[in-house]
Amino acid sequence: MESASAGAATDAAGGSNKSRSFDYNIFASDLFTQIDIDKTSSASIEDGGISGNVNLQTAKPFQFDGFKGSYNVNARYNNVSEEVTPRASVMISNNWDDTFGALVSVAYSEGIVQSEGATTVRWTVNNPLYDGDSSPVPGGSNYLTASPKTLLLENGNYTNENLDGLYLPRIPRYSIFSKQQERLGVTAAFQYAPTDNFQMALDILHANLDTTMDEYEYSVLLRDQKDITPENLYTDANNTIVAGAFSNAVIRSEARQDKSESTFDQFTLSGDWLITDKLNMSFLVGHGIS
Repeated sequence: MESASAGAATDAAGGSNKSRSFDYNIFASDLFTQIDIDKTSSASIEDGGISGNVNLQTAKPFQFDGFKGSYNVNARYNNVSEEVTPRASVMISNNWDDTFGALVSVAYSEGIVQSEGATTVRWTVNNPLYDGDSSPVPGGSNYLTASPKTLLLENGNYTNENLDGLYLPRIPRYSIFSKQQERLGVTAAFQYAPTDNFQMALDILHANLDTTMDEYEYSVLLRDQKDITPENLYTDANNTIVAGAFSNAVIRSEARQDKSESTFDQFTLSGDWLITDKLNMSFLVGHGIS
């Protein structure tokens, strides 16, 4: 049955997704035994997306003979966060002579995704020799189209002449993004086939995803500052400051935490009835909420 998944956004913008797009991250892969992908529309599909459909099939008791049980337990290690997280799943099924069957499966996992790195928040150019009466000509006395808002002060061998035209990051910063997720999935399936010509199935699917996103930023505000003194600079062949030590630099430390919870529940009742050799009836009714 077609369903929608309302999930929280995981980027810096925040917010939530309530569009027709589907967030498969809410489901544990252990819950599904088959995936059908239809890239184009078809008359046999009652409803779906314009660009195609993805049909996820959970396990059914008639797929197994008699009583079956399986489990899976493992752990994952993240060498960035240096933490170990668990992952486990279990399935129990019983089939009574292909007349009645019941199946229950549960999957639980925890995960940590952490990324770290440096960004510049774009670049600016140091232009202490800017002349307001001259036209902006790159490589000449003016590198900017307006009076500079960011200037490095002269200090010893660092004069306006050799500092002029050096590119520097506006807000060099080190960032850490850590996302912790706790996922729970539960399925239940019941099949009933009193005759060879009639079969009914009840499928229940529950999924829950809890996410905690921690974001940390440690920045140096070179942007719009005119009292920063360079102590030691390293530049490359493109007149770009790639490293340096500065006095009177403004430091900014930021921290942010987003918590979100996504829940998905779906119930479907389906059936097939071969009335005659030339007449077959299929039905499906269900309810989904996210």
